[in-house]
Amino acid sequence: MSDDRGGYFPTFGAALARVWNGCFPTIGRAVRWRGWRKIAIGLLALIVVLGVINVVATVYEGGKVKAKLAELKAQGVAVSWKEVIPRPVPDAENGAKLYLQAADIIKAREANRGAGYDSKDWRDAAKMAVVAKYVAEDADALALMKEAAGRPYAWFNLNWSDPPATLFPHLAKMRNLARFVGSAAIVASERGDQAEALDDLRVGFTMSRHVCPEPTLIDQLVCYAMDAIMVSAAEMVIGKGPLPEDKARALNEELGRVDYMAGMEKAMQMERCFGIYMFDQVRRHPKFIEQTVSPDIAQEVEVRWRLWAYAYLLRPLAYADERVYLEHMDRSAAMVGASWRETAGGPTVVPHEKDNMPRWAVLSGVLTPMFSRASARRDQAMAMRALVGAAMGVEMYKQKTGKYPAGLAEVREVGWKVGEDPFSGKELVYKVVGPTYLLYSIGPDLKDDGGKPGLWQMVEWGLQAPPQIRGGPPGTGRGGSVDNLAGVAGRDAGDLVWMGTWEAVQKARGG
Repeated sequence: MSDDRGGYFPTFGAALARVWNGCFPTIGRAVRWRGWRKIAIGLLALIVVLGVINVVATVYEGGKVKAKLAELKAQGVAVSWKEVIPRPVPDAENGAKLYLQAADIIKAREANRGAGYDSKDWRDAAKMAVVAKYVAEDADALALMKEAAGRPYAWFNLNWSDPPATLFPHLAKMRNLARFVGSAAIVASERGDQAEALDDLRVGFTMSRHVCPEPTLIDQLVCYAMDAIMVSAAEMVIGKGPLPEDKARALNEELGRVDYMAGMEKAMQMERCFGIYMFDQVRRHPKFIEQTVSPDIAQEVEVRWRLWAYAYLLRPLAYADERVYLEHMDRSAAMVGASWRETAGGPTVVPHEKDNMPRWAVLSGVLTPMFSRASARRDQAMAMRALVGAAMGVEMYKQKTGKYPAGLAEVREVGWKVGEDPFSGKELVYKVVGPTYLLYSIGPDLKDDGGKPGLWQMVEWGLQAPPQIRGGPPGTGRGGSVDNLAGVAGRDAGDLVWMGTWEAVQKARGG
């Protein structure tokens, strides 16, 4: 039934042997069919050995990840997105529904108007006449917003069952509401109703504070953008007439209620939890990443075949990748927990840290958030709020004494709270210039430029043409152009100036 060449398949084996020996007589005589058995057994043994090594390495690397997660838990750090998502609040304490109702009212009317509220219109008298008409029509929406601002929380009922697929439709609505209430404040100020104008500003800053506790980086950035809109409106309101002290103090108190540091730290926790969730899902279901990241990212990092290999053949590497991610997030957490002045130019996190990651850490490169610039944006928002409060204090001091204070210390002496400059850790820069005053923060370049506004402020106020940005049109506008200058060289140069008096300062200086 068998022979020494074909084993238990004599006909096929003999034919194969004859072909082999006919084509390769020397090799054919040296290597018989039984030799291939040995090779097959050797390969099988190698596969078994590699499998054992893979299992041992998986247990080892997986153990390190589990130990790191246990360490984070022991430190009180969330490792599951379920620990970070906002908890529901009673309807009587929740302003979110009222905000969304107001947004829907305005959106429906904008569809008929063919135009919406745009902060670019604020310095155009003809356009503001139309805006004033819209504001009057939307008085019911403003009433809802004021009621919402009087509630302690704003819980937006989002679907967090699948974090990567979570949508945030409320953020665009909140930003549009900021443009509306900023417009309303300017309209009220123009008709001489400073009490209403300050109250509208307070509502806008309260909306921003209500968004801040949301646990994602995009929430924080929208919060800063809303603040930028409200600051631009405040610069056009404060100084236009006497400020009712009760309304001014209420606004100043609201300015100090937001906790940007806590908001960014919470966003960091959610980003870490999101990454942990993604690593777990990819190990379980490799195709998950293809359904989550954009096709461009998938092609850029060549994740398709690598992630399948991670899940089934190179699981130890997947765990090692997760350790790289967790170490990066530790560094990012240290950065966002400090001020920009403490981390700018330091070794903690740089804008292109992804380039320094190991090439095999594919998923870390996809998931790693860029927090380095976010901390500058956070501190900028803090500085601008401080400028609004200080400007009101200076104006209130003049209303009481008939002159501007020599320094901000005099403003504090009359019981007015003035925040410090987060970029210097010191008092905001204040100087009396002729019949007006100059007030500014030194800004993210951490240098005192003598009160010269930075690029984005010059663009916002129409004092400089917007630059060409990333090869395309900038599309800048008041309250929003700062978002479009991320790729522009020198974007951090200059100071953060209180623009409400800057033009008067230039006239006083003969500029």
